[in-house]
Amino acid sequence: MGYLVAAVALAVSFGLIQRAAQRRRGHYFFVAGTNYLVAALMALVWVAARGGWEASALTYWVGALNGVGFAVLIVLQYFMLGQRGVGVTFALGSLALLAPITVSLAVFGEPAKAVTLVGIALLVVAAPLIAYRRMPMLPAARVGLYWAVVVGLLGFTAGTLISWKVVSEITPATDRDAFVLATFAGATVTAGATLAIRRWREGPGPPLRPQGQAGALSWIPLPIVMGVGLGLCNVVQLWVFLAALGEVPGAVAFPVHSAGTVLLITLAGWIVWRERHGPVTLVGIAAALVGLVLVNL
Repeated sequence: MGYLVAAVALAVSFGLIQRAAQRRRGHYFFVAGTNYLVAALMALVWVAARGGWEASALTYWVGALNGVGFAVLIVLQYFMLGQRGVGVTFALGSLALLAPITVSLAVFGEPAKAVTLVGIALLVVAAPLIAYRRMPMLPAARVGLYWAVVVGLLGFTAGTLISWKVVSEITPATDRDAFVLATFAGATVTAGATLAIRRWREGPGPPLRPQGQAGALSWIPLPIVMGVGLGLCNVVQLWVFLAALGEVPGAVAFPVHSAGTVLLITLAGWIVWRERHGPVTLVGIAAALVGLVLVNL
């Protein structure tokens, strides 16, 4: 159970660091790129140590495309974090769990228990409730952009989860390390391109270390610390969660990890950044928490 608690803590830490980076705005995409670079380097060391290079071309291609999806997601999360805060952003992302569940049922013919179907129904109901937002007197284009980000967030998260399911079904277990490496490598390249395009369009970003910055770590620019922290959470969370699955049944690990992460991140957003949500959104988050538990039972 210790590994599972650690996995939840790392997932929550990732969300909180990402939210802090978003509030710095000008540094967010630098932090995102540093995150993926650190994760890719750690995955490279891991594959080299385990000798997991011998994977199929399909594994590498699907992993690279999965990484592109990761990098696009972190852009969409930037806008959603600014609009709705960390609680709604991560609660919405968790609803994409419907995608691999649907693929498991429809494509791979896995059986579904009645409690699973109830959980699926709750997740379907939760999605529009969480995304709901009163937007009086806003131009139609602004409203349309918001809902486009919501759909994109759900769609790209679903795509990455489906890729994990497909790889787990059609490739040998020895390919997993290469898949992780390809994922973070693809994300690094895409995030680097995103940062370069933004710098080309908007000019140089703010300095990484403001003049007169003080503190014990003043010699390390804070955006670099954030990026390294995100990268470590990214990779270590995966390893710790896999270790948790070796000790705790999946029927316990998955609902605790998903629901626990959403609940703690929502509470942290409420306490740290005073994020407030209307009754409709709160009902949606509650339905999502129950649904996340039921679909994993």
